[in-house]
Amino acid sequence: MSTLEVLLGAAQGKIKAADGREFALYPLRVPDIVRLQQRLGPARTWGDPSVHEKLADIETVCLVLWLSLRHDPKGKELTEEGVQDLFEASDLPKLGQASMHVLEISGFLKKAVEAESAAATGPGSGSTS
Repeated sequence: MSTLEVLLGAAQGKIKAADGREFALYPLRVPDIVRLQQRLGPARTWGDPSVHEKLADIETVCLVLWLSLRHDPKGKELTEEGVQDLFEASDLPKLGQASMHVLEISGFLKKAVEAESAAATGPGSGSTS
């Protein structure tokens, strides 16, 4: 994925619904992040272990997907509940992976991983750097 693609908000992957329709995954935009913060709290806390549990919650997974899929021209009319209706229970692993991918392409997972890494190598961790 190029920096230009991220800046332009280009599609960064796809997910196939149970009915065979394919939707593009888009990075989150500011209004999407505002909506997600209502469920998860401030974005700066998304690296906390307590938030990881919320990110695994199926309602949150579907919210992340809806926020992304609604930027696809084929997903413009989808509702949050409508996204839930697109998939079967057997799709749950795929949904979790797709929602994590959306957070990654939006820049949040990388930041969370970097924060955890910085905490692990910070003062008192035994690091020599």
